[in-house]
Amino acid sequence: MDPQQYNEWLSALRTGDRPACEALYSECFPAVERMVLLRGGTRPDAEDAFQEAFMALCQLAADSSFRLTAPPSHFLLAAARRQWLKRLRERERLSSQPLPDPADCPEPAHTPLAPLYAVLKRLTQHCFLLLSKAFLLPKKQQEKVAEELGYKNRHSFDNQKYKCLQQARKIVRKG
Repeated sequence: MDPQQYNEWLSALRTGDRPACEALYSECFPAVERMVLLRGGTRPDAEDAFQEAFMALCQLAADSSFRLTAPPSHFLLAAARRQWLKRLRERERLSSQPLPDPADCPEPAHTPLAPLYAVLKRLTQHCFLLLSKAFLLPKKQQEKVAEELGYKNRHSFDNQKYKCLQQARKIVRKG
């Protein structure tokens, strides 16, 4: 593949060419998945890392002056590796910090929120921390929290917040 072909990929991304995006996914995702699995991750972790890398490439592709000097697959793998290693460092940092135990949180004085606290106590510590900060703080402070938790941008933070909400919904459905 020569540099001219690299920039043809960029043009396809700029125009939203779905078959080109799917081809890029089919070509690159297996390598990202292998890399994440070899480093202790799961398929959903690989999907998240790939999505963040793909979003970064799309953001760069939007700038008409941006040029690729290597195949897009190299860019995506490198960006996904960076995202995954950053997430691993964050997990290590979080595991070395004492996180508040959801079970130690006081029950609210008024009962209408009791079911909510019961669900929050059953979430993973990461989701408990993320959701408690995401909904208790104003939007501007949430960006700071997203940065503290190791998220590259607001979109990644919102994506994880959505996944944590899905976890809470699953808990509610199970009863």
